Amino acid sequence: LRNALEDKARRLADTPFLVFEDASGGTSDRWSWREFDRDVNRAAHLLLSRGLRHGDKFGLHLGNCPEFLIFWLAAAKTGTVMVPTNPISTAAEMEYILAHSESRLAVTEPQYGAAIHAVRGRCPALRDVLEVRPLRPLLRGMPATPPEVAVAPADEISMQYTSGTTSKPKGVLLTHANYIYGGEAMAKSMRVLPADRHIVVLPLFHAGAQLHACLPMLLVGGSIALMERFSASRFVEQAIRHKATLAALFGAPIRLLLAQPRTEADGSTRLRACSYAQNVTPQQFEEWHERFRAPLMQIWGMTETMSLPLMQPLDLPRKPLSMGMPVL
Repeated sequence: LRNALEDKARRLADTPFLVFEDASGGTSDRWSWREFDRDVNRAAHLLLSRGLRHGDKFGLHLGNCPEFLIFWLAAAKTGTVMVPTNPISTAAEMEYILAHSESRLAVTEPQYGAAIHAVRGRCPALRDVLEVRPLRPLLRGMPATPPEVAVAPADEISMQYTSGTTSKPKGVLLTHANYIYGGEAMAKSMRVLPADRHIVVLPLFHAGAQLHACLPMLLVGGSIALMERFSASRFVEQAIRHKATLAALFGAPIRLLLAQPRTEADGSTRLRACSYAQNVTPQQFEEWHERFRAPLMQIWGMTETMSLPLMQPLDLPRKPLSMGMPVL
């Protein structure tokens, strides 16, 4: 993943990569590929300055924000392993995950940090808690050049906690190669191009947003419009304003969008494909296409597979009750 980012920073240096819209609708934060890569380098040096070394785990306890993407890619440059967690997790849930993962550092933000601080003393490996919003003061003085750390494809980059319905959640260890493969499978199935922009409304701590939305853009050189929160009442307007061509959703957000009052703008987005998981009824499927005109692409996968074994091919007849066909 480090090479994927640095390749784009060289070839697409001043091309826009990331725009962030906060919950209030503000869009003041923007990065080109070069600017983003430099901030990732600074964050990588920040991790190293806090004592993290190759193979060490660190908790990533953030909402949807640029800092999540920056520290994810900082892990890619340092050989460290991010442990992303749901920002609304309870203290008990965080104590289990931080202790079980042997995280040495927790990266969080003021609005979500209380659960981390509450259990800090009960997590033996946890050395420090770092609140990274705002990020700029922390990065000041850190080198903008990449750290001199060797990272290999089989190195782990992420430990994703998943399930927990019958037992404690399991930590799924994922490598750079896992991410690259999953991103390539998604990018090829959706025919992602550098001109594409993905509007990201799914939570970044989940493998879905990482795999379905962010990785294809990183690998192909597209751009990301990151929303701090999903808003059914603002989604269409956001997609239009940010000129998004791709989106990723689940069944529940699709139903929330269909429940919104109809407007003349509904069919005016540039969305050419929208991946989704979980079920929608054939009636909801038909209504979506009649109203929003953005082709839905059913997918199925697991965090453990770090790809989407089944996807609805873009060109074949739509089958809303099918999860798709096997990918390569």
